[in-house]
Amino acid sequence: MNFLKVSRASLAEVGYCIHVSQRLGYISEAVANELELQVKEAGAPLAGLIRSTRLKLATTGSSCHRDRVAASAARMSDRAA
Repeated sequence: MNFLKVSRASLAEVGYCIHVSQRLGYISEAVANELELQVKEAGAPLAGLIRSTRLKLATTGSSCHRDRVAASAARMSDRAA
């Protein structure tokens, strides 16, 4: 989930850079609008993935975590034996 949050923040940073670039005159308004559209197009599936992952973690997260801890403990005991 952390990776998805970092991805969302990075995408927001790209949007901010587009805005600043346009305000400073590095890119035209038309180019800025096209780039902002592309950021939104990339952000929509990312938002859906975050939403579905969050829902999945909410419904199965605790048991999934317990399973990972149990598997890790089993590997550790196998190594010790």
